[in-house]
Amino acid sequence: MSGRLMRPLTEREKEVLGMLVRGDQNKQIAHALGCTEATVKVHVKNLLNKIGAQNRTQAVTWLFTHVTEILIPPKPEPLPPVVKAGRGSQSGWKHLFLVPTTKRKRQG
Repeated sequence: MSGRLMRPLTEREKEVLGMLVRGDQNKQIAHALGCTEATVKVHVKNLLNKIGAQNRTQAVTWLFTHVTEILIPPKPEPLPPVVKAGRGSQSGWKHLFLVPTTKRKRQG
């Protein structure tokens, strides 16, 4: 079974996959969708080809292994580094949060 889809599933294929998860037979799926069993078989065949599964059980397994990718979006790009405020030894995060810093005594 492949990981990423080369072509996205159609809405109808998603519906069929949901019914496969419930364990519905082709006849039940056809009745629910208002189409023929032959049409359901075409949808199942297309679905299996797209996800790289060889049977209905593998299709359901595929769904459960990829459901997090469907429900949880990928992590956003990390934020760019923050430019330090101030100059010299006084620069740093403390100034960004308005936390006072102690000044160094000058020697000599």
